[in-house]
Order: sequence, then C-alpha cells, then structure tokens
Amino acid sequence: MKNLSTIYLTRKCPYKCGYCRIRESALKNRELTTYEWEETFNILKSLGVEFHLILGNETMEREDLPEIVKELNYQGVPYALYTTSPKNNFAL
Repeated sequence: MKNLSTIYLTRKCPYKCGYCRIRESALKNRELTTYEWEETFNILKSLGVEFHLILGNETMEREDLPEIVKELNYQGVPYALYTTSPKNNFAL
C-alpha cells in the first residue's frame, strides 16, 4: 500500500457553495507560505509519502501555485491537483 497525503493549500475560493464550510471556518493560524509548503513537501517525502492529493479550497487562488508546483515537480513525487476554477482561467 502506498503512503498518500491529502493537502489543503488554501481556504480561499471564488464560490459560495452551500455545502462548503471550509472558507468560513476560523483558523487559529495563518496559511503556510511558499517556503513552508516546500519544507512540508520535503518532510512528507522523507517520511515516505509517494503521492499527494492537493485540494483547495480552490488551489488556483494561491498566487504562489506555480512555485509550489515547481517544487513538487523537482521532488518527483506524483501528485494530483484539484481545481473547480472556471474554464476561462485556462488558455485552451
């Protein structure tokens, strides 16, 4: 069995879905910085994590997402990045 991680990068989201309570939940601490995510991925890799499932709330709301993805690619640990972003956010 593989060691998997499930990661929530942010609480930010452009939607107001009735079923979602994440964006309105109170956090005791701030969200992690780019550097802190890089360190987190290093720790997870050293612990033997073989796959990351990266959720949001809405991952595309992170301005540093390209840097985070660059680090994931550098580490070589496979990942899936979930987004509910509208189609017009992507160049087709």
